[in-house]
Amino acid sequence: MKVAITSEKSPLPEEKHRSSINFTTEALGKDANVKVKVFYDYDTPNPVEATGVTFDVKIDRLGPDGTWIADAKTGMTEKNTTHRNLYISNPKNAERKFTVEFSKE
Repeated sequence: MKVAITSEKSPLPEEKHRSSINFTTEALGKDANVKVKVFYDYDTPNPVEATGVTFDVKIDRLGPDGTWIADAKTGMTEKNTTHRNLYISNPKNAERKFTVEFSKE
């Protein structure tokens, strides 16, 4: 099971931090270990792992948004404790649009 979300290389128009639409990792299961992978050209025959890209995964909620993962990058693993209303924010070092893949480890 995998969840993939595409992010722009910088914040969306009229946004300070958000660079993707909302998504969920609920299908991966609560408290599952989730592996993060980041790719350029994800939906092509030759995706390239985007090793230098970092970003935050934020929780969209009323009031100030929380952070699920700070300084996320390809290859890291995180516990799936927050899995609804998530979005990518604060991308750094991205050359272009990229895709983040979350998979159950």
